[in-house]
Amino acid sequence: MPSSSTDSLVSSQGPSTSSTSPTIQPPSPFIVRWLPPLLLLLLLPLGLMLALTSRNALLTTLASVLPFMVLSKFFRPVRYYIRLTAFLLGLGTCSAWGVIVSIALSLVGQSKNINYVVARSFHGLVAPLVGWRFTVEGAEHLTERKGPAVVIGNHQTMIDILYLGRIFPKGASIMAKKELQFTPLLGQFMTLSNAVFVNRSKRADAVAIFAKVAETMKEKVLSLFIFPEGTRSASPVPSMLPFKKGAFHLAVQAQLPIIPIVCENYAQLYSSKEKRFDGGDLVIRVLPPIPTIGITSSSEDITALVDRTRSLMLEAIEDLGRRRDEINRLKGVFKEGEGASQSEERQPLTAESREEDRE
Repeated sequence: MPSSSTDSLVSSQGPSTSSTSPTIQPPSPFIVRWLPPLLLLLLLPLGLMLALTSRNALLTTLASVLPFMVLSKFFRPVRYYIRLTAFLLGLGTCSAWGVIVSIALSLVGQSKNINYVVARSFHGLVAPLVGWRFTVEGAEHLTERKGPAVVIGNHQTMIDILYLGRIFPKGASIMAKKELQFTPLLGQFMTLSNAVFVNRSKRADAVAIFAKVAETMKEKVLSLFIFPEGTRSASPVPSMLPFKKGAFHLAVQAQLPIIPIVCENYAQLYSSKEKRFDGGDLVIRVLPPIPTIGITSSSEDITALVDRTRSLMLEAIEDLGRRRDEINRLKGVFKEGEGASQSEERQPLTAESREEDRE
Protein backbone atom coordinates (compact mmCIF):
# COMPACT_ATOMS: atom_id res chain seq x y z
CA MET A 1 0.00 0.00 0.00
CA PRO A 2 1.23 3.49 -0.62
CA SER A 3 2.98 5.65 1.90
CA SER A 4 0.83 8.01 3.94
CA SER A 5 2.67 10.97 2.45
CA THR A 6 1.22 10.31 -1.00
CA ASP A 7 -2.00 10.89 -2.83
CA SER A 8 -3.39 7.37 -2.76
CA LEU A 9 -5.95 4.72 -2.70
CA VAL A 10 -9.23 4.05 -4.19
CA SER A 11 -12.73 2.84 -4.15
CA SER A 12 -15.60 2.11 -6.37
CA GLN A 13 -19.14 1.95 -5.16
CA GLY A 14 -21.58 4.51 -4.09
CA PRO A 15 -24.74 6.15 -2.96
CA SER A 16 -28.00 4.70 -1.91
CA THR A 17 -31.46 5.87 -1.16
CA SER A 18 -31.45 4.01 2.12
CA SER A 19 -32.19 6.09 5.20
CA THR A 20 -30.08 3.95 7.45
CA SER A 21 -26.31 3.70 7.64
CA PRO A 22 -25.20 0.06 7.58
CA THR A 23 -21.87 -0.92 9.06
CA ILE A 24 -19.18 -2.42 6.82
CA GLN A 25 -18.29 -5.69 8.48
CA PRO A 26 -14.61 -6.70 8.90
CA PRO A 27 -13.44 -9.22 6.28
CA SER A 28 -13.71 -12.89 7.22
CA PRO A 29 -12.72 -15.03 4.18
CA PHE A 30 -9.86 -17.45 4.76
CA ILE A 31 -7.63 -15.80 2.16
CA VAL A 32 -7.88 -12.42 3.88
CA ARG A 33 -7.75 -13.57 7.46
CA TRP A 34 -5.16 -16.34 7.65
CA LEU A 35 -2.73 -16.11 4.74
CA PRO A 36 -1.07 -12.82 5.82
CA PRO A 37 -0.08 -14.16 9.26
CA LEU A 38 1.11 -17.39 7.68
CA LEU A 39 3.16 -15.37 5.22
CA LEU A 40 4.65 -13.41 8.12
CA LEU A 41 5.87 -16.65 9.66
CA LEU A 42 7.38 -17.76 6.36
CA LEU A 43 9.24 -14.48 6.01
CA LEU A 44 10.88 -14.68 9.41
CA PRO A 45 14.62 -15.36 9.25
CA LEU A 46 15.34 -19.07 8.98
CA GLY A 47 17.72 -18.89 11.90
CA LEU A 48 14.98 -17.57 14.19
CA MET A 49 12.59 -20.32 13.13
CA LEU A 50 15.21 -22.95 13.84
CA ALA A 51 16.01 -21.38 17.19
CA LEU A 52 12.39 -21.55 18.26
CA THR A 53 12.38 -25.32 17.68
CA SER A 54 14.84 -25.66 20.54
CA ARG A 55 13.22 -25.78 23.97
CA ASN A 56 15.96 -23.73 25.59
CA ALA A 57 15.88 -21.14 22.83
CA LEU A 58 12.10 -20.92 23.06
CA LEU A 59 12.21 -20.37 26.81
CA THR A 60 14.89 -17.73 26.37
CA THR A 61 12.82 -15.93 23.72
CA LEU A 62 9.71 -15.96 25.89
CA ALA A 63 11.71 -14.74 28.88
CA SER A 64 12.96 -11.84 26.77
CA VAL A 65 9.57 -10.88 25.32
CA LEU A 66 7.26 -11.28 28.30
CA PRO A 67 8.81 -8.46 30.39
CA PHE A 68 8.17 -6.02 27.54
CA MET A 69 4.58 -7.19 27.23
CA VAL A 70 4.06 -6.64 30.95
CA LEU A 71 5.82 -3.26 30.92
CA SER A 72 3.66 -2.13 27.98
CA LYS A 73 0.63 -2.27 30.28
CA PHE A 74 2.12 0.35 32.57
CA PHE A 75 4.56 2.41 30.50
CA ARG A 76 3.31 4.35 27.49
CA PRO A 77 6.63 4.52 25.57
CA VAL A 78 7.05 0.73 25.78
CA ARG A 79 3.50 0.24 24.54
CA TYR A 80 4.14 2.73 21.75
CA TYR A 81 7.20 0.92 20.40
CA ILE A 82 5.64 -2.53 20.67
CA ARG A 83 2.54 -1.51 18.74
CA LEU A 84 4.51 0.53 16.21
CA THR A 85 6.73 -2.48 15.58
CA ALA A 86 3.64 -4.65 15.05
CA PHE A 87 2.24 -2.04 12.64
CA LEU A 88 5.46 -1.81 10.60
CA LEU A 89 5.93 -5.59 10.49
CA GLY A 90 2.36 -5.92 9.26
CA LEU A 91 2.98 -3.27 6.62
CA GLY A 92 6.10 -5.04 5.39
CA THR A 93 4.35 -8.39 5.40
CA CYS A 94 1.40 -7.12 3.41
CA SER A 95 3.72 -5.43 0.91
CA ALA A 96 5.27 -8.83 0.19
CA TRP A 97 1.82 -10.42 0.30
CA GLY A 98 0.69 -7.78 -2.19
CA VAL A 99 3.22 -8.95 -4.79
CA ILE A 100 1.89 -12.51 -4.50
CA VAL A 101 -1.74 -11.35 -4.63
CA SER A 102 -0.99 -9.14 -7.64
CA ILE A 103 0.47 -12.01 -9.62
CA ALA A 104 -2.23 -14.49 -8.62
CA LEU A 105 -5.23 -12.22 -9.27
CA SER A 106 -3.76 -10.93 -12.53
CA LEU A 107 -3.52 -14.50 -13.79
CA VAL A 108 -7.22 -15.10 -13.12
CA GLY A 109 -8.40 -11.74 -14.49
CA GLN A 110 -9.15 -10.14 -11.12
CA SER A 111 -6.54 -7.38 -11.12
CA LYS A 112 -9.24 -4.83 -10.20
CA ASN A 113 -9.52 -6.45 -6.77
CA ILE A 114 -5.81 -6.56 -5.89
CA ASN A 115 -5.93 -3.47 -3.69
CA TYR A 116 -9.12 -4.63 -1.99
CA VAL A 117 -7.59 -7.96 -0.93
CA VAL A 118 -4.32 -6.42 0.26
CA ALA A 119 -5.99 -3.52 2.10
CA ARG A 120 -8.46 -5.79 3.88
CA SER A 121 -5.64 -8.21 4.68
CA PHE A 122 -3.66 -5.42 6.29
CA HIS A 123 -6.61 -4.33 8.39
CA GLY A 124 -7.46 -7.90 9.37
CA LEU A 125 -3.88 -8.59 10.43
CA VAL A 126 -2.80 -5.33 12.09
CA ALA A 127 -5.94 -3.81 13.66
CA PRO A 128 -6.25 -6.59 16.29
CA LEU A 129 -2.53 -6.31 17.08
CA VAL A 130 -2.74 -2.60 17.88
CA GLY A 131 -6.21 -2.81 19.46
CA TRP A 132 -8.07 -0.53 17.02
CA ARG A 133 -11.74 -1.12 16.16
CA PHE A 134 -13.69 0.85 13.53
CA THR A 135 -17.36 1.66 13.03
CA VAL A 136 -18.43 2.98 9.62
CA GLU A 137 -21.30 5.45 9.22
CA GLY A 138 -22.88 6.11 5.82
CA ALA A 139 -21.47 2.91 4.36
CA GLU A 140 -24.21 2.80 1.74
CA HIS A 141 -22.55 5.67 -0.13
CA LEU A 142 -19.71 3.26 -0.94
CA THR A 143 -21.28 -0.18 -0.97
CA GLU A 144 -24.34 0.54 -3.09
CA ARG A 145 -22.78 2.76 -5.72
CA LYS A 146 -22.73 1.30 -9.23
CA GLY A 147 -20.38 3.63 -11.07
CA PRO A 148 -16.90 5.03 -10.43
CA ALA A 149 -16.15 8.03 -8.24
CA VAL A 150 -13.29 10.10 -6.87
CA VAL A 151 -13.09 9.26 -3.17
CA ILE A 152 -11.19 11.56 -0.83
CA GLY A 153 -10.29 11.28 2.86
CA ASN A 154 -8.64 13.26 5.65
CA HIS A 155 -4.97 12.52 6.25
CA GLN A 156 -3.67 12.50 9.84
CA THR A 157 -0.64 10.15 10.05
CA MET A 158 0.76 7.04 8.44
CA ILE A 159 -1.67 5.06 10.61
CA ASP A 160 -4.43 6.19 8.21
CA ILE A 161 -3.62 3.03 6.25
CA LEU A 162 -5.62 1.16 8.88
CA TYR A 163 -8.82 3.09 8.27
CA LEU A 164 -8.35 2.75 4.52
CA GLY A 165 -8.00 -0.99 4.95
CA ARG A 166 -11.25 -1.02 6.92
CA ILE A 167 -13.35 0.59 4.17
CA PHE A 168 -11.44 -0.30 0.99
CA PRO A 169 -13.91 -1.71 -1.56
CA LYS A 170 -13.64 -4.00 -4.54
CA GLY A 171 -12.89 -2.67 -8.01
CA ALA A 172 -10.37 -0.09 -6.85
CA SER A 173 -7.08 1.40 -8.04
CA ILE A 174 -4.50 3.68 -6.47
CA MET A 175 -2.52 6.81 -7.31
CA ALA A 176 0.88 7.66 -5.84
CA LYS A 177 3.93 9.80 -6.43
CA LYS A 178 6.34 8.35 -8.97
CA GLU A 179 9.17 7.89 -6.45
CA LEU A 180 7.27 5.03 -4.78
CA GLN A 181 7.47 2.97 -7.95
CA PHE A 182 11.08 2.12 -7.09
CA THR A 183 10.49 1.21 -3.42
CA PRO A 184 11.35 -2.48 -2.78
CA LEU A 185 8.26 -4.72 -2.51
CA LEU A 186 5.88 -1.76 -2.27
CA GLY A 187 6.83 -0.52 -5.74
CA GLN A 188 6.48 -3.97 -7.30
CA PHE A 189 3.08 -4.47 -5.67
CA MET A 190 1.83 -1.08 -6.82
CA THR A 191 3.06 -1.64 -10.38
CA LEU A 192 1.40 -5.07 -10.63
CA SER A 193 -1.84 -3.63 -9.23
CA ASN A 194 -2.00 -1.06 -12.06
CA ALA A 195 -1.21 1.91 -9.84
CA VAL A 196 -1.07 5.34 -11.46
CA PHE A 197 2.23 7.10 -10.76
CA VAL A 198 2.30 10.90 -11.00
CA ASN A 199 5.39 13.07 -11.32
CA ARG A 200 4.36 15.90 -9.01
CA SER A 201 7.39 18.01 -9.98
CA LYS A 202 6.05 18.36 -13.54
CA ARG A 203 2.62 19.97 -13.47
CA ALA A 204 2.05 19.55 -17.22
CA ASP A 205 2.81 15.82 -16.93
CA ALA A 206 0.40 15.47 -14.00
CA VAL A 207 -2.40 17.25 -15.89
CA ALA A 208 -1.97 14.94 -18.89
CA ILE A 209 -2.04 11.92 -16.60
CA PHE A 210 -5.22 13.17 -14.92
CA ALA A 211 -6.93 13.33 -18.31
CA LYS A 212 -5.83 9.80 -19.12
CA VAL A 213 -6.81 8.52 -15.69
CA ALA A 214 -10.27 10.08 -16.04
CA GLU A 215 -10.88 8.06 -19.20
CA THR A 216 -9.51 4.88 -17.62
CA MET A 217 -11.77 5.27 -14.57
CA LYS A 218 -14.88 5.46 -16.74
CA GLU A 219 -13.76 2.73 -19.14
CA LYS A 220 -12.82 0.20 -16.43
CA VAL A 221 -15.37 1.40 -13.84
CA LEU A 222 -12.67 2.18 -11.28
CA SER A 223 -12.76 4.64 -8.42
CA LEU A 224 -9.77 6.55 -7.12
CA PHE A 225 -8.94 7.46 -3.53
CA ILE A 226 -6.86 10.60 -2.92
CA PHE A 227 -5.74 12.49 0.19
CA PRO A 228 -6.56 16.09 -0.87
CA GLU A 229 -4.48 17.60 1.94
CA GLY A 230 -1.41 16.21 0.21
CA THR A 231 0.45 15.57 3.46
CA ARG A 232 -0.20 14.48 7.04
CA SER A 233 -1.85 17.01 9.31
CA ALA A 234 -0.85 15.28 12.58
CA SER A 235 -3.30 17.62 14.30
CA PRO A 236 -4.01 17.15 18.03
CA VAL A 237 -7.58 18.41 17.46
CA PRO A 238 -10.25 17.68 14.82
CA SER A 239 -9.12 19.73 11.82
CA MET A 240 -7.67 19.50 8.31
CA LEU A 241 -5.02 21.22 6.23
CA PRO A 242 -5.93 23.25 3.11
CA PHE A 243 -6.84 21.07 0.12
CA LYS A 244 -4.84 20.71 -3.06
CA LYS A 245 -6.94 20.81 -6.24
CA GLY A 246 -5.70 17.74 -8.14
CA ALA A 247 -8.50 15.41 -7.02
CA PHE A 248 -11.13 18.03 -7.92
CA HIS A 249 -9.70 18.66 -11.38
CA LEU A 250 -9.78 14.91 -11.96
CA ALA A 251 -13.40 14.58 -10.82
CA VAL A 252 -14.49 17.50 -13.02
CA GLN A 253 -12.61 16.24 -16.07
CA ALA A 254 -14.22 12.82 -15.69
CA GLN A 255 -17.57 14.33 -14.62
CA LEU A 256 -17.62 11.83 -11.75
CA PRO A 257 -18.95 12.45 -8.23
CA ILE A 258 -16.72 13.08 -5.24
CA ILE A 259 -17.31 10.91 -2.17
CA PRO A 260 -15.76 12.45 0.98
CA ILE A 261 -14.70 10.22 3.88
CA VAL A 262 -13.55 11.35 7.31
CA CYS A 263 -11.97 9.34 10.08
CA GLU A 264 -12.37 10.96 13.47
CA ASN A 265 -9.30 12.54 15.00
CA TYR A 266 -7.24 9.91 16.82
CA ALA A 267 -4.55 12.07 18.43
CA GLN A 268 -5.56 10.68 21.84
CA LEU A 269 -4.75 7.18 20.57
CA TYR A 270 -1.65 7.77 18.47
CA SER A 271 1.04 10.45 18.69
CA SER A 272 4.62 9.88 17.54
CA LYS A 273 5.67 13.08 19.30
CA GLU A 274 4.31 11.96 22.67
CA LYS A 275 5.15 8.26 22.09
CA ARG A 276 1.53 7.21 22.49
CA PHE A 277 -0.09 4.25 20.70
CA ASP A 278 -3.16 3.07 22.62
CA GLY A 279 -6.05 0.86 21.60
CA GLY A 280 -9.62 2.02 21.19
CA ASP A 281 -12.62 2.63 18.96
CA LEU A 282 -12.86 5.02 16.02
CA VAL A 283 -15.67 6.16 13.75
CA ILE A 284 -15.33 6.56 9.98
CA ARG A 285 -18.05 8.62 8.30
CA VAL A 286 -18.78 8.38 4.57
CA LEU A 287 -20.54 11.52 3.33
CA PRO A 288 -23.08 11.65 0.47
CA PRO A 289 -21.57 11.99 -3.03
CA ILE A 290 -21.03 15.50 -4.38
CA PRO A 291 -21.97 15.66 -8.09
CA THR A 292 -19.67 17.39 -10.59
CA ILE A 293 -21.88 17.25 -13.68
CA GLY A 294 -22.04 20.71 -15.20
CA ILE A 295 -19.06 22.02 -13.26
CA THR A 296 -16.26 23.38 -15.45
CA SER A 297 -12.50 23.39 -14.97
CA SER A 298 -12.49 27.16 -14.49
CA SER A 299 -10.63 28.47 -11.47
CA GLU A 300 -13.84 29.81 -9.96
CA ASP A 301 -15.74 26.52 -10.28
CA ILE A 302 -12.87 24.40 -8.94
CA THR A 303 -12.29 26.73 -6.00
CA ALA A 304 -15.98 26.68 -5.11
CA LEU A 305 -16.03 22.87 -5.31
CA VAL A 306 -12.94 22.61 -3.11
CA ASP A 307 -14.35 24.99 -0.51
CA ARG A 308 -17.72 23.25 -0.41
CA THR A 309 -16.19 19.79 -0.03
CA ARG A 310 -13.70 20.83 2.63
CA SER A 311 -16.44 22.59 4.63
CA LEU A 312 -18.57 19.43 4.65
CA MET A 313 -15.63 17.26 5.73
CA LEU A 314 -14.49 19.71 8.39
CA GLU A 315 -18.02 19.91 9.79
CA ALA A 316 -18.16 16.10 9.94
CA ILE A 317 -14.82 15.63 11.68
CA GLU A 318 -15.64 18.38 14.18
CA ASP A 319 -19.01 16.72 14.86
CA LEU A 320 -17.30 13.40 15.51
CA GLY A 321 -14.94 15.20 17.87
CA ARG A 322 -17.82 16.72 19.83
CA ARG A 323 -19.53 13.35 20.08
CA ARG A 324 -16.32 11.76 21.33
CA ASP A 325 -15.87 14.46 23.96
CA GLU A 326 -19.44 13.98 25.16
CA ILE A 327 -19.07 10.20 25.41
CA ASN A 328 -15.82 10.61 27.32
CA ARG A 329 -17.40 13.19 29.62
CA LEU A 330 -20.29 10.86 30.43
CA LYS A 331 -17.87 8.04 31.12
CA GLY A 332 -15.61 10.18 33.27
CA VAL A 333 -12.80 10.34 30.72
CA PHE A 334 -11.25 13.78 30.24
CA LYS A 335 -8.56 15.29 28.08
CA GLU A 336 -5.14 15.90 29.53
CA GLY A 337 -5.01 19.06 31.64
CA GLU A 338 -8.65 18.82 32.77
CA GLY A 339 -7.83 17.23 36.10
CA ALA A 340 -8.70 13.64 35.36
CA SER A 341 -6.61 10.80 33.99
CA GLN A 342 -7.34 9.43 30.56
CA SER A 343 -8.47 5.91 29.86
CA GLU A 344 -6.03 3.82 27.87
CA GLU A 345 -8.81 2.33 25.77
CA ARG A 346 -11.21 4.71 24.02
CA GLN A 347 -14.89 3.92 24.15
CA PRO A 348 -17.06 3.47 21.03
CA LEU A 349 -19.59 6.08 19.97
CA THR A 350 -22.29 3.68 18.81
CA ALA A 351 -25.66 3.09 20.38
CA GLU A 352 -24.83 -0.61 20.61
CA SER A 353 -21.84 0.15 22.81
CA ARG A 354 -23.97 2.23 25.17
CA GLU A 355 -26.38 -0.70 25.53
CA GLU A 356 -23.47 -3.02 26.32
CA ASP A 357 -22.22 -0.59 28.96
CA ARG A 358 -25.64 -0.49 30.65
CA GLU A 359 -25.69 -4.30 30.73
